[in-house]
Amino acid sequence: MTTRGRWVWVETVTRRPMTVLAALAVSALLAIIGATRLEFDDRLRNIFESHDGEFEYLEGVFADFGADDNDCVVLLEADDLFTPHGLAALREIVELSRAVDGVESVRSIADVPVFDGMTPRPLLPSADAPPGARARAKAAALRHPLVAGRMLSLDGSATLIVIRLAGGALTTVEMAPVVAELRAIAADAARDERVTATLTGIPPVRVEIGEIIRHEQFKFGPLGALAGVVVIWLVFRRAAAVVVCLGGSFLGATWALGLLGWSGASLNVINHVIPTVVLVIGFADSVHLMSEYRRLRRGGGKRRAAAAAMLERLWLPCLLTSLTTAIGFG
Repeated sequence: MTTRGRWVWVETVTRRPMTVLAALAVSALLAIIGATRLEFDDRLRNIFESHDGEFEYLEGVFADFGADDNDCVVLLEADDLFTPHGLAALREIVELSRAVDGVESVRSIADVPVFDGMTPRPLLPSADAPPGARARAKAAALRHPLVAGRMLSLDGSATLIVIRLAGGALTTVEMAPVVAELRAIAADAARDERVTATLTGIPPVRVEIGEIIRHEQFKFGPLGALAGVVVIWLVFRRAAAVVVCLGGSFLGATWALGLLGWSGASLNVINHVIPTVVLVIGFADSVHLMSEYRRLRRGGGKRRAAAAAMLERLWLPCLLTSLTTAIGFG
């Protein structure tokens, strides 16, 4: 406090504006440098990584049996899969998927053996097998305890093909080309209208969500900024007010990104909204501060005195509101 009962930092801000602007410019530059260090890490396993026993046990299971979040699943459907077109589509998907760079393994009913006495043979016949052989294969599949109701529907019209991607915790950037190739294989195998093939699983869903997030950011980010400009202009009718309000909001968002970058953190599918939240909170606070400043000016206050009074009256309410919001998101 000063001798007049005013906060020291308020006196500094209002009496030395150029010094404050220089400090803000330096801090913004440092924040921008920190923001350039940020990377987007969308690996779900890293988001929930911890050092407790349960997570370590899960990592051990993944090391022994592979990560289930790398499994793509093709749902192949037809009126009857044990027909020439159904068997041909199944074998085409299996063989072409195994040849894709980035695929570790492919599992389907084409890999299931049956035994004639002591001799194993494939469960599935070739696509050009006679009708009797296909009927016997279907009956054997529906009797098989590991096939019927698990990899093959009980009416023989649908089957699952599990395709595991190679690698550990993959990013969507690493998954995207493999998923695109698998999707093309499934679509091409279903060129016969009697067959449908749908690619699903965690990797395709993650790739799709990543594309949606990027699209929404590029779409609604500029629209939100434009809406803010319009609202501020309609409220204050001054270009200076628009610059001050939006400038403070964007500076806060830049600081948030800079702090994340300098701390070594990464953006992910959860915390990537932090800059947007900071921008919205900063925008609301800027409008409150500017409204109070203009009210004081209309009451006859000079610029410096109005700015000082505005800061003294609103800094604590704005701070507490922002802290409450931060705690709520935390």
